[in-house]
Amino acid sequence: MVAISGHGANRRLPFFYSRVKGEMKTALRHQGWPRLTLIRPLLLLGGSQARRESLMATLFNVLPGNWLAVSAQAVARCMHERAFQLGGERLEIIESDQIPR
Repeated sequence: MVAISGHGANRRLPFFYSRVKGEMKTALRHQGWPRLTLIRPLLLLGGSQARRESLMATLFNVLPGNWLAVSAQAVARCMHERAFQLGGERLEIIESDQIPR
């Protein structure tokens, strides 16, 4: 199973988006998938909010670590690659800075 989660997802947080993504992670883990990959981009680029995304991407791409904006195409390629990868960890979490560009 390969799914898109969210940066900082945690079912104990009061923020709706982060809490729901954290609950999703917990539910998927309890379903007993042989291998579960969660891809957690911070900011996903390529939607209809192009101007706002462009401004946000500029800001996030100068920050260090996993505070990187990622294109939807890069996330899709990463998901496809992981879906057909043999073996690997039972639970793999891929953060923004680990998604190949």
